[in-house]
Amino acid sequence: TVSIAQEASHNLLQQSISGLQEGCIIFDEQGCCFLVNNLAKAWLPHWDALNVFDIEHHLKIQVDAWEAIVKSAFSHCDAVRCEAEEINLEVDSGHSSYFLQIQRCKIKLDENGAMATVGVLTLTNVSDLKASERVRAETLNFISHDLRSPLVSIISLIKYRREMCPLEGE
Repeated sequence: TVSIAQEASHNLLQQSISGLQEGCIIFDEQGCCFLVNNLAKAWLPHWDALNVFDIEHHLKIQVDAWEAIVKSAFSHCDAVRCEAEEINLEVDSGHSSYFLQIQRCKIKLDENGAMATVGVLTLTNVSDLKASERVRAETLNFISHDLRSPLVSIISLIKYRREMCPLEGE
C-alpha cells in the first residue's frame, strides 16, 4: 500500500517535473517509467509511457542499439547523449528533432536511508536550432556564391590585363 506521504511526494515530484522546459522521464533499470512529464507526453503522443525502451518505436534515434545505450547509463557515471528525430507518418508535415540525455541518479527512498538508482531521460526539442542552422548555411552559400562570381570576373580581368599589357620588370 502507498502511504499518504509517499503519494504526496509523488505528486510534488510530478508537479515539479511538469514545469520543466524539457521532456523528462524517470525510469528504473528495466525501463519501467515512474514519472513522465506533460511535455514528454506531448512530444511522444503515441507512446504509452510505460517503458523507456519502447521510445525507439516513436523516435528515429541516432544510435545502433537504444536498449543497450539506456542500460549503459546505469553502469556509467557520465551522461549518455544522442540525437533523435520524430517518426512522422504524415508526409507533408514537418518533423521535430530532439537531443536526448540519459543520466543515472541515486535517490533516497525513505528515512532509513534506503537508496535506489533511477535513470533520468531528458528530451530537448532542437527543431528551431536546426532550422536556424539550415537558414545560416543557406545564407552563407548564397553570399559566398554572390561574392565568388564577381571575384572570378575580377581575377580573370587582371590576368587578361597582365597578359596583354605586362608591366616593366615582369
